Amino acid sequence: MPTFSHAIAQTTHRDVIVILAPAKHVHAVPIVSVIRKVNSSAIVKSSTLKPKSSIFGFGFFKCMHQSIVISGMVCQRCVMVVQGILEQLRLPYVAVQVGQILPERDYTAEERSSLEKALKNVGFEIVTGRQEQLITNIKNRVRKYLDTLSAEELPNLSEYITQEIFYDYSYLSDLFSSAENKTIEQYFIELRIDKVKEQLVYTQKSLSDIAFDLGFSSPQHFANQFKQHTGQSPSAFRKMHALKR
Repeated sequence: MPTFSHAIAQTTHRDVIVILAPAKHVHAVPIVSVIRKVNSSAIVKSSTLKPKSSIFGFGFFKCMHQSIVISGMVCQRCVMVVQGILEQLRLPYVAVQVGQILPERDYTAEERSSLEKALKNVGFEIVTGRQEQLITNIKNRVRKYLDTLSAEELPNLSEYITQEIFYDYSYLSDLFSSAENKTIEQYFIELRIDKVKEQLVYTQKSLSDIAFDLGFSSPQHFANQFKQHTGQSPSAFRKMHALKR
């Protein structure tokens, strides 16, 4: 049996695990008593994944249980916190990633209630409505996109989201705009500007390095967009906060 080095948990319906492997190797894959970190965003453990289909030389494996969508998770540390809660409550799971738990089985009402209380204690919340789940997943994917901009070559934002959430982008865009009163692109820009502010205040990185790390096309594009949204140049913003400290 080949070694599978990556897996990605995707969608909010019947969650899909994508195993990077030649199509000829697509078959049921037992992963026994193993915890594996994959793509820096999910932790996969003991389960058997069944093949759904084979497309473009990749195996698509389908989990047989509904995922649990969680709001408030924003980073890999949150993933580790949720993993710890599941272990403490002895709830079996296939994977945990930002904004989502893929259970190994459907949890009982009592187990789900205990999980919900434990998550609320650390500032997280289970999202139950279908549209709310989609919106939460869009936000999580936008954060993930922003976090990986400097680490790898990515498609544009709309293409990335439709690769991660298997819905037509126009539907996702309309749904998000209606609920949030802003477009997905505007939400991304807000997150990116917030991240720029953090790096200006708490790091000594050059403006060029910040622009590269956060995927701006050029330092000038970075400076123009920052000033458009804050009314200050990056240098002026950094200087002002340095004086406050």
